[in-house]
Amino acid sequence: MTGEQAAWLTKNKPYRAVGRPGGNSHYVKVGILHADGTFELKPRVGRPRVTPGCFEVGILEVVERNRQ
Repeated sequence: MTGEQAAWLTKNKPYRAVGRPGGNSHYVKVGILHADGTFELKPRVGRPRVTPGCFEVGILEVVERNRQ
């Protein structure tokens, strides 16, 4: 991770590197964080621009399930 990426993640706290979510969670607002610290939201159709050193980030959202 570059210094620019670390600074972006610090400023945009709910974002984190995308990993394997738990059973009752999923990622929203997913995009690519480039090595220069710029963020690009994934388009609904097509592929995002992939550059050396980039990785996928998103906001982990927990889904509450009704228990009966």
